Amino acid sequence: MAKPLILWDIDSTLVTTSLSAADVYTEAMAQLGVGPVSFEGVTIGGQTDCSLLALAYAQVFPTGDFSSVRGRAIEALDGVTRARVQASDATVEVLPGVKDCLAAFAMLSYEQALLTGNSRERARLKLERFGLFPYFNLGLSQFGDHSVNRPDLAQEALRAWQGVGGRREQVVVIGDTPRDVACARAIGALVIAVASGSSSLEELHDGGEGILAIPSLRDHQMMVRWIEQQMADPGE
Repeated sequence: MAKPLILWDIDSTLVTTSLSAADVYTEAMAQLGVGPVSFEGVTIGGQTDCSLLALAYAQVFPTGDFSSVRGRAIEALDGVTRARVQASDATVEVLPGVKDCLAAFAMLSYEQALLTGNSRERARLKLERFGLFPYFNLGLSQFGDHSVNRPDLAQEALRAWQGVGGRREQVVVIGDTPRDVACARAIGALVIAVASGSSSLEELHDGGEGILAIPSLRDHQMMVRWIEQQMADPGE
């Protein structure tokens, strides 16, 4: 059996944090002189840093070009997150089963990468302190600091994987929101939907094939069995 590529979401899949996403984005934009902004009624989970900053920018400058300030906005967001994490104004915790799951996949020589709405620096800040960052192939990872469209990140991840000889049918996306499921569907990948965030199992399961909806990552052996069953050659 060919070894899979596992594409991991971060927030509410690998870790949970007390950081208020809306507050962090609002402060970052304020540092650029953009405000006031509001995220009331906005579903933040599953979006990219870039898309949420662009949304905030458009509230103040409806006809403005966000791309002209994107780099500075991401830099400000990284700085706000870094300051809050280092000052212990926010707690970050690894979710149950994550460490065992990552280690088990690594022992099986599964390739692992990140498919996240976080910028690369914010991903590092959330994962590095727990020793999780080295599990991920950063050359195959995609981060949310350059695209407002999460499915575009999935397409980039697939292209990177195919560039090293991988195949579409080897890709598995793991995440906790319907947007993660949509990313997997956009590239024809398998998907493991984990109800460790705000979405229920019913909300995550789209009724299609090639999806496993589970309550947590505690049972990594079951996940391995499912992945290998999905990828097994029918002739084997």
